[in-house]
Amino acid sequence: MVTGIAPISRRIASTIAIGAILGCLGPIAPAMGKSGVAAPKDAAEVFVKATAAGDAEAIAALYTADAILLPPGAPPVSGRNAIKAVFAQNFSAGANTIAFTNVRSEIGQDRAAVFWQWRSEIKQASGQVVRSIGQSLVYFRRVDGLWLISADMFHVRPAP
Repeated sequence: MVTGIAPISRRIASTIAIGAILGCLGPIAPAMGKSGVAAPKDAAEVFVKATAAGDAEAIAALYTADAILLPPGAPPVSGRNAIKAVFAQNFSAGANTIAFTNVRSEIGQDRAAVFWQWRSEIKQASGQVVRSIGQSLVYFRRVDGLWLISADMFHVRPAP
C-alpha cells in the first residue's frame, strides 16, 4: 500500500509503472504497425520513450489483446484497451518520466519473464511533483515472432 501521498497521487503513482514497460520499435510506435518488441527487455526502452511522449497507444501496443495488469491494491485491469485507458489517464496528470534499472530476463522459446526496477516522476499542472519507485514482474508471450506482455504485476512506493 502506498502511504504518505494523497489518494489521487497514489493512483497516479500506481499507474505510472504499468507495467507497465516496461518497450525498440523505431521512434516510439511498433515497427510497421505491428505490436510487440524483438526482445522482452526492449520493452523498457519503449516505456521510457512512450512515457516521455505521453503516448498511451505505444505502450498499449506492448500488450496482448487479452493482457492483464495487476496494480497494487486495485482490481486487475483486463485487455489492451483498458490498459491503454489507464496509461492515458496517467499521462493526463502531467509530464511523465520513467527510468529502468536492474532489468533481468529469463527467456524460453515462446514465453519470457522480465524483472525490472524503475523510478518515475509526474510533474502535475499544479506544480506538484510525484516521485515513485517500484519493481515489476512482467510475463511475455511470443506472437508472430514478436514479444508481447500478457501479464504485468508491479509494486510501487513513494520515492524517498
